[in-house]
Amino acid sequence: MIKKNIRLCFLPMVTAFLVASLIAGCSKDDGKLAVVTTADVTDIAVTSAISGGNVSDDGGSLIKARGVCWSTNPNPTVKDSKTVDGNGAGSFTSTITGLLPDTEYFVRAYALNKKGTAYGSTMAFRSAEGVADIDGNYYPIIRIGDYEWMAENLKTTRYNDGSNIDFPENDYSSWQTNTAGAFGWPNNDEDYGDLYGGLYNWYAVNTGKLCPEGWRVPTDDEWKYLEGMVDSQVSVGNPVWNNTGFRGHDAGKMLKAASGWPDNGNGTDDYGFSALPAGLRSVNGDDHWINIRGLFWTSTQTAHDAYRRGLLPENDDIARGESQRRNGYSVRCIRDAN
Repeated sequence: MIKKNIRLCFLPMVTAFLVASLIAGCSKDDGKLAVVTTADVTDIAVTSAISGGNVSDDGGSLIKARGVCWSTNPNPTVKDSKTVDGNGAGSFTSTITGLLPDTEYFVRAYALNKKGTAYGSTMAFRSAEGVADIDGNYYPIIRIGDYEWMAENLKTTRYNDGSNIDFPENDYSSWQTNTAGAFGWPNNDEDYGDLYGGLYNWYAVNTGKLCPEGWRVPTDDEWKYLEGMVDSQVSVGNPVWNNTGFRGHDAGKMLKAASGWPDNGNGTDDYGFSALPAGLRSVNGDDHWINIRGLFWTSTQTAHDAYRRGLLPENDDIARGESQRRNGYSVRCIRDAN
C-alpha cells in the first residue's frame, strides 16, 4: 500500500520535469551583447564636442538604444551623462554637450539590446579653454602674441558685479539719451545673440565692468598690436596703424570668419578670431548693417567720441575711426597672456 502511494507521488514530479525540459529546449537563446565601436572625438569646443559610433553586430536582438556616454572618470557608463541616438544597428553621430572648459573627459559608445549594454573603447579628450561671463555664457580663448582674446563677441546682459546692463529694447528715446551704459541685440532680436553677441554703447564699455573679472575691453593701442600681429605685410609698430580709415594689407581678412560674410567677403580666419558682421545700433536706436559690417569698440576715448574698428566684406584691410559713444557695437574682451 505504501509503495503504491510513492509511485503516485513520483509520477507528477517526473511529468513536471519532462514538461520543463521540453519548454527549455524549445525556448530561444537570449543571444549576446552587441558589438559597438566608438568614433573619434571631433569639433571640440568649450562646452561641446562631436563623437558617435557604429553598431556592427546587434547580438541577435534589436538594439533598443544607442549613443555615447561621458564622464571625467575613465570608465563612463549610461548612468553618467549620455546621448540617445536612435536604435538599430549601423553608424550614428552624437553631440556631447554641457562640458566645462579646459577639462579632461572620457567618452565611449554604447548599445543596448535585451542581453544588456555593450560599450565601445574609451576615448579621452580635453574641452577647449574658455572663460565664462556672469550670465554663464562660455567663450573660447585664442592667444595672439602677448594677449589672449575671446574668440566670440560678448553677449552678457549683466556687468561683472551682477548688476543689470540697461536694455532699452524698442524704447529709442531711452537709447538715445543713455549715458550710463546700455545694450541691445542685433536687429533687436535676441535670437541673433548666440551668433553675433550683444551691441553695447561705449558708456557700458567705460564702466570697466563689462568683461568678466580679469578681462577688459582692449584699448586702441591693443587693437593696433593685434592688427600688426596678424597682417602678413604690415608688422607691429608700423606707423600705418596710427592712420584712420582702412589701413594695413590683409589684417581684416585674417580676422574675419571663414563663413558668414556676404558677397564672397569671408575671411581666412587664420588665428581663430572669427569676426562676424553683427552690424550696429545707431545713436537713434535703429539697427543697421547686420550681416554686412562688423564693428568693435575700443576702450579709448577721444575728445568727444571713442575709437572703434570696422570690417567689411569687400575689404581685406581693417578700418580705424572715431564714433559717437551712443552707438552700439560689438565687444571683444582681452587679457594679458600668462
